[in-house]
Amino acid sequence: AAAAAAAAPARPTASAGFAAAALVRSSPRWATDRSSEALAPASSPSQPRCGARGLAKRARKGKGKDKQHASAEELQPSGADGADGGDEHDEVDPVDALKASLAATAERLGNELAQLRTGRAHPGMLEHIRVVAYEGTPPAPISHAAAVSVRDARTLLVTVYDASTSAAVEAAILASPLGLTPQRGESDIVVPVPELTPQQRQEMAKLAKKAMEGAKERVRRNRQKAFERTRAALKDDSKDELKRAEADMQKLVDKANKELAALAAAKEQKLIDSA
Repeated sequence: AAAAAAAAPARPTASAGFAAAALVRSSPRWATDRSSEALAPASSPSQPRCGARGLAKRARKGKGKDKQHASAEELQPSGADGADGGDEHDEVDPVDALKASLAATAERLGNELAQLRTGRAHPGMLEHIRVVAYEGTPPAPISHAAAVSVRDARTLLVTVYDASTSAAVEAAILASPLGLTPQRGESDIVVPVPELTPQQRQEMAKLAKKAMEGAKERVRRNRQKAFERTRAALKDDSKDELKRAEADMQKLVDKANKELAALAAAKEQKLIDSA
């Protein structure tokens, strides 16, 4: 029996396949004026059709010592050296990397739009503010130091958890690009939200459009880089397979651009409605 067991062939282990890097944004809701302008993230994206499937595994063939690295929002060109040189980044699938970059771009746009006030008070307008609550500590979201609520349509109430951090929270609000003038009490900070003038509304609308155009430009660059990586991965495959892979990625890009435009339009509508 021992001899028979020794003669039996070893059972194959499961193939690891390619390891899609964990390029995910921190719970982004596909953008946010964090109060309402939200889109759902593309979590657990389904595998694209055959043309784009397994691109990371193919990209590793014949590339020698070249490394690939993808940041959360900006993709590196095919063959670019990775910042950390880790094997994990070598195995990033171009499609997965593109999806992650599109999500990060939308989140960034949402944060930028959130900094453009509409004239009506809502807690989400302060979410992007970061506070150095204690000396020697890194900046943290304002929610770590205080609770933000609405007193009325034109006033926010910021209640700090530790009275000793009140001055730091006030300074952070004052330094934000929202143009607000907080009024500090013992434990609460009253933040009046003045109505925007027509000129200010126009300026805010221009800034919203400019932020959207910047986001679309980042999408365009990442599309180009993703296409380059895909062509490198499928260089030994048929042209039809390459076209299918590029078509799959183009659909992702088109959808992302529409959603970016929708975010900016929603912000502009809020500016109109708050008049």
